[in-house]
Amino acid sequence: MTNERKACIDHHVNDLSHNFSTKPSTKRQQEKHFECNCRRICNNAGIDFTSASSDELILASKHKTFLMMKSDWILKLLMHLKYKEKFAYPSQEDYDFPIPYLKQPPAIELTNKELQEWQRFYDERKNYAPPAPMLTEPIDLSKVPDDLILYIPDHPIYKGDIHNQLTNKQKAQLKPLQVDSKAWKDHVRQLKSMKESDLQIKKEASQREENAKLWNMSVNVINQHLILVAHLCTLQDLHGEKALLEQEILAIPLTSNTKRKKVDKLVDKIRKLSPSIDEILSLLPSLKGTPYYVLEEDRALELCPNKRPVNINRNLDLLLSPHAEKRVCIRDSLESRIDTSLTFIG
Repeated sequence: MTNERKACIDHHVNDLSHNFSTKPSTKRQQEKHFECNCRRICNNAGIDFTSASSDELILASKHKTFLMMKSDWILKLLMHLKYKEKFAYPSQEDYDFPIPYLKQPPAIELTNKELQEWQRFYDERKNYAPPAPMLTEPIDLSKVPDDLILYIPDHPIYKGDIHNQLTNKQKAQLKPLQVDSKAWKDHVRQLKSMKESDLQIKKEASQREENAKLWNMSVNVINQHLILVAHLCTLQDLHGEKALLEQEILAIPLTSNTKRKKVDKLVDKIRKLSPSIDEILSLLPSLKGTPYYVLEEDRALELCPNKRPVNINRNLDLLLSPHAEKRVCIRDSLESRIDTSLTFIG
């Protein structure tokens, strides 16, 4: 028996493990179809399907080569046992009840020489993988920007494969990016950005470890305070954006439908900022009850277009204080604005 025929038989036998469709309408049609075929075969055999014994059902199904046994293991119409192809036969070992006997063709016996040839053919192709394409032509560095030369990989570059995770088989089906092309340069720039980001992260981690030893504290405590600072800066930016939108709304006179629509759009933008603000406040529950107000002397800082830098190393001893006071300010007027300042009481 050839491998193609054996695979076909296994495919049909494996179909017996399928159940009814999960779709109710299709399942009802399958059940109705199955019962109709059972009644037809029993009527042709002169027996009653509802009152016939198991032996009578086996004889009737054997005559029509149709399986109708009522078994919990079979939940599907089994008309596929009635094959038109002569090489397709069900096997008794696949069932826990008798099935109609079907005469099987003689088995094909292979000689030792043929078996050895098949085994050698299989072993040669078992772990075969096409070779990965290599760089056959040297790269002309004169066409590559100076800042990218150090980040050129030693393998061909493929589109979207920023982490070089494609297999040799996948690479054999693709065409590498042309050296000095725009896509090739963008790919190398991404590699450069990733490596610089990794170096920056390692540098910051090393700096935190040194500061932890210097200040005699845990690195986790420093990381927690840095996360807190990041949340507070994000909250400040969100409230600042919200205050600017409110100020723009108050400056628009509601004299026409066009201006009303513009105000509605601004209100929608403010509404979209609320989930982000609520998310940060859920992480920082101590700020939920903090009143928002603004001082006149802070107006210059509020209108400053540049963000104030935060010196983490200088203020880290203050961050260790468990009592944090957050002052966020909003005034419901034409000069509505918001300011978030962070002070820690030692």
